[in-house]
Amino acid sequence: EEQRAHRRFPLRCKVALRGNDQQLIYGDTTDVSLGGASVLLGQNIAKGTIFTFYLQLPAHKAGVKPDVVEARAKVMYTAFSADHDRWRLGIQFLDFNGKNRQMLEAELQRYT
Repeated sequence: EEQRAHRRFPLRCKVALRGNDQQLIYGDTTDVSLGGASVLLGQNIAKGTIFTFYLQLPAHKAGVKPDVVEARAKVMYTAFSADHDRWRLGIQFLDFNGKNRQMLEAELQRYT
């Protein structure tokens, strides 16, 4: 049975992952918490991989550029999702720089 420290929210966001090769891989979240996210990607990434994770928060005002949360993150699990025809990855956030955690927290509080 999984123990989760953080409540998950069904937040759909655009994401980008940047590994050591500096190449960006784009995807979408299916849910997000302060501890991590479930992400759909067009390609698989090995479990245990650590990378920079960029999460584009929804824009709440027209004409205002959406905030991007940046975190160091790790792949905890991967599975192919036939429903989505993409890979579903479980991502754990390892650490946030500066105000990134507060930005994410503020966004998630909109859904409580």
